[in-house]
Amino acid sequence: MRTRKEKRTVNHKPLKTRIAVFNQDFVFFIGTDPELVTSYCKRHFASDLSSQSWGLGKCLSFDSNFAKTIVIWTKRDLSNPYGISALTHECVHAANRTLAGIGARPDALNDEVQAYIVSFLIEAALGLNPK
Repeated sequence: MRTRKEKRTVNHKPLKTRIAVFNQDFVFFIGTDPELVTSYCKRHFASDLSSQSWGLGKCLSFDSNFAKTIVIWTKRDLSNPYGISALTHECVHAANRTLAGIGARPDALNDEVQAYIVSFLIEAALGLNPK
């Protein structure tokens, strides 16, 4: 029987998706240890995250090769309702950063674009988006 920590980290590969119109890439680490994210970001973005406080989720932004990449991490996996809650929370941050990247601000009276981005990201994390 695996321990809880081993269950989260065995054979984990990040999920990736892209929103071409925003020139934005997204990388998801769902239900993993922060060390995997730290290693990935060091390898791909030469970023040292060793001093980060991790909590239950994190949304990190990186610029490289004329494209932005947002890395979304949650401690709990999606079989846990709190994992879905953390994913949603981090996807809202990612949507806001995506909008900020094009000079737009979230607007409480006109938030349809933000809602579509959040939906797209959650569907991607759940494996529902076509490639």
